Amino acid sequence: MPHDSAAANRRVLIVDDDLEFANHLSVGLRGLGYHTALATTSNAMAAAAAAEFRPAIMICDIACFVGGETSEPGVPIPTHIGMARRSDMETAIRAMRQGAVDFFDKDSALIEVAAILDHCFDKRERRDPDQNGIEMLWRAKEAAEEASRTKSEFLATVSHELRTPLNAIIGFSEIISHGFFGQPGHPKYIEYARDISLAGRELHGKIGDILEFANVEAGRHPIALTPVDVAGVAATCVDEMAGRAFSRRIELGVVQMTDAPASADTRAVKRALSNLLCNALNFTPDGGKVRVEIVEDENAVIARVRDSGRGFSEDEAERAGEAFATFERVGSITGLGLGLAIATTLAERMGGEMVLVRNQSLGTTAELRLKKA
Repeated sequence: MPHDSAAANRRVLIVDDDLEFANHLSVGLRGLGYHTALATTSNAMAAAAAAEFRPAIMICDIACFVGGETSEPGVPIPTHIGMARRSDMETAIRAMRQGAVDFFDKDSALIEVAAILDHCFDKRERRDPDQNGIEMLWRAKEAAEEASRTKSEFLATVSHELRTPLNAIIGFSEIISHGFFGQPGHPKYIEYARDISLAGRELHGKIGDILEFANVEAGRHPIALTPVDVAGVAATCVDEMAGRAFSRRIELGVVQMTDAPASADTRAVKRALSNLLCNALNFTPDGGKVRVEIVEDENAVIARVRDSGRGFSEDEAERAGEAFATFERVGSITGLGLGLAIATTLAERMGGEMVLVRNQSLGTTAELRLKKA
């Protein structure tokens, strides 16, 4: 049976000189929710009825099939279904050649006729321009998601394959630099081995970022929302960055203005804040300031990471947060451009958001906004 919402559009014109049968079929189809009208097999009568009633489907006796000749200019061509009593294959084939898409025997049960009509209506609706547009958008969305999954899986696979030999490079270079099996023949070899180890560790860290980004983007890191003490997590992150800040005379601290818990995942919050702090330290000149403020508004607990660096230009602010977006700064450390992208993705997965406040003359403020618990 057709859906009620679609019944008004399910108009069926029955074209048959056997008025008793046509009336019987019309009453039956109306009982199933279809809108029906009748016409004789005269081309003029059928065309006039089609122009006035504008059916989506026309059922016509195939012995006198009228096909597309019933259409007038500007009137959509209906789908044609043939019918006959005790029809033979030759008659059915002739009707199909004239434009019928299906046919049924007049002795068929009403439910069988309804099944044929539903099938034809479904095909018409799929051809509808609006429906086609929605379907195309849906397919494009699925294709984009599949491409994103493929990209993430590729990054994860490549990163994993690179880490394995890199671990060996780092390990053997450290064995040489420490002289575990005897001192190398020349002091330069020790120096080179240490350089290899340092470069390997830096590369290992970048590959780790790529792998984490791929896993986060693919949703492989489970998120368990619980009440989280954001201020406590921020204090832990600041403690871990204290040595790095001290070595560059950067003032680093936490200002807690609320103890309200957030509905979040502790590990995800820690990773997001660590990335924001790392970015802030990277883009803050020696002797600058980086501060984490924990505040709240009506709906969210907010962790603000402020720095005294150069800040973002308008063009840079639009790209900030995109994967692999990097910004050159004199005297600053430039990474892969994944820190903010990972933080943004984690924030969204926790039901929060990342907001970047641009102020090129006064540094940058990155806000991790999380729902209150």
